[in-house]
Amino acid sequence: MTSAKCPKPAKAAAERTCQIGVQIRNVGEEARVLYPGQQKLIDEDDELHGGTKLLDQGGKEITPIRIEAGASFTGALVFELPKELEPVGLEVHDSGLSAGARLNLP
Repeated sequence: MTSAKCPKPAKAAAERTCQIGVQIRNVGEEARVLYPGQQKLIDEDDELHGGTKLLDQGGKEITPIRIEAGASFTGALVFELPKELEPVGLEVHDSGLSAGARLNLP
């Protein structure tokens, strides 16, 4: 994780948008696809919220990206969560079946 931006939403908003900067390196021997929905933002109640978008380094929305073995990706994951909840961490997965790893937000 390179950054975490979760600004307070407008009073009329039901949700808040969080943008988590990531730099991902594929250290495995096979290519992996980064799907935003498989990555989870963890809130203060330990509830998981799947990613809604993937952004490239310039902030442009992109489709899930294939990361070849030994290659890396720098960009951001976007999450939506109820506005009253505070994000505390990120659960990252290399596939839909992986157990994942938990990281604390910076």
